[in-house]
Amino acid sequence: MRPKVQRQFDPWARILRGIPRRGIRAITLRFPVKPLSRFGPCGRTVAFALAAFAVALVGCGDDAVPSVDGGEDGGTEGGLSFCSTDDDCNDGIACTTEFCNDLGVCQFRPDHSQCSDDVFCNGEEVCSLTEGCIPAYRTACNDNDVCTIDECDEEAAQCTHAPRDIDGDGDPDSHCANGGDCDDRDPRRASTFSEVCTDLVDNDCDGLVDEPECGAPPGDTCDTAIDVSGGGLFELYLDGAARDYSASCVPAGGRDLAFSFTLTEPMDVDIAASGIGTSSVALFAECGDLETEFECDRAVRAEVRARALPAGTYGGVVFSSATGLSSDEPTVVTVDLAPATDPPANEACGGAEEILSSGVVHGSLVDVSSDLSTACFAGNTPDLVYFITTDAPHDIQLTATSSDGSPLAIETRTTCDDVDSSLRCVRGIPADTRLYSVPAGTYYFIVESAAGAEPDFDLKVEVLEPTMPPAGDVCDTAIAIPVGMTVTGTLAGAQDDHTVSCGLPYRDVVYTFELDAPKDVFVQVDSGNTFAYAAVSNDCGNIAAER
Repeated sequence: MRPKVQRQFDPWARILRGIPRRGIRAITLRFPVKPLSRFGPCGRTVAFALAAFAVALVGCGDDAVPSVDGGEDGGTEGGLSFCSTDDDCNDGIACTTEFCNDLGVCQFRPDHSQCSDDVFCNGEEVCSLTEGCIPAYRTACNDNDVCTIDECDEEAAQCTHAPRDIDGDGDPDSHCANGGDCDDRDPRRASTFSEVCTDLVDNDCDGLVDEPECGAPPGDTCDTAIDVSGGGLFELYLDGAARDYSASCVPAGGRDLAFSFTLTEPMDVDIAASGIGTSSVALFAECGDLETEFECDRAVRAEVRARALPAGTYGGVVFSSATGLSSDEPTVVTVDLAPATDPPANEACGGAEEILSSGVVHGSLVDVSSDLSTACFAGNTPDLVYFITTDAPHDIQLTATSSDGSPLAIETRTTCDDVDSSLRCVRGIPADTRLYSVPAGTYYFIVESAAGAEPDFDLKVEVLEPTMPPAGDVCDTAIAIPVGMTVTGTLAGAQDDHTVSCGLPYRDVVYTFELDAPKDVFVQVDSGNTFAYAAVSNDCGNIAAER
């Protein structure tokens, strides 16, 4: 007789029996196991209902595979996560809300509001149940109309569709409705403009050029001055303009246009102009009044700068040396208005700025006067003064670089206001020099620009271990060469220590030779493709003793 085997009721086995393994391979059942008696009279019903619910979420059929993220109400990868409280649910995604539902299963819902970066034009970010916050497509502002310029306005949080006006003259392209610009690439031509005389351009788009009713261009006189108070870049066409005004730095001839600007508070002003030929810019307290001129510059790229210009209305005139009747090239004027800055305190020896160690100091020569005369530049040359004190012999390397590529000069002195204490004065783009093995002490550096230039600059100072200068760098270390011999030399490491009558401020090397009787001497220097100068003297360093 076979013994009786007591079977334990297993509701999960009954529910899952007959379902292929591959159909449930993604299910993880982590339901808390409790004796059925604790479910009360309805225990079996509840247990079966939960089991059936779990299987139903997997999907029907042998090939059903659960979603990786479970959809909006899905669980973590690997199937369902059962829970007792909300704290049991965590999918590791920061932008989802997590809770334990009434059936004891974790649910995760995306909260897109947690992903917003508050930037309208880059689209609305969304929350992914598997990746977290992800970027959306950028806001599309295209209205499929070729006659509008479509842009996204971040400040207004909306798309804008402006009439097509490529040249920005205020008149839309004539190929579009409500447009009359016959050449939307040329800001001199629009149906709203008046005809300008002698510029050979149909300014008013009526099909006629320089008709009898033509007049002067805007800005031809101070009465029609172009307002540049907002700053920015302006393309000015001087075709048709006359020469109405004079300025201290501008020769006769050419054409000019007037502009004006109003400051409501003190500001730093920087205005530059460049175009065909040589350009000039002048600023006046009263537009065009030569007696009230306070800035003037003439160059291929002319630039005038003023520091902390008081509130008020000012006039300016742009001059061009070009005299042709018509040109497609404008004179480009840039106007930069910035908050007012204080003048530098180191304009003279009494306010010299101390440099404590190696590094870079920034300076500006705007509205700086010429307080010291150096051997490098002559005339009204703005300068600033710095000094450093060393406690042991050092090499000192100096480099001054201007912001606009203009030349600078550096003179080094042992006594600030004594020109005879100068150790060296160099100029260049940039200006740079190395002082070898200078003794412990205080050294003054005078940085200056050429007359009329007011650039910003960086002065780099390096205090280095002392080294000996290369042979021939100064008269005391002149390199001896036998008469009749050819020697090869280098300027590497050499400095500009000497002034010669025929040369420029370049690095130099000194050689010496001796004659035992009067002789004709022929000296030839071959430096390849670079310029070289040679001077012969019987008193090294004395320009008056050159032969």
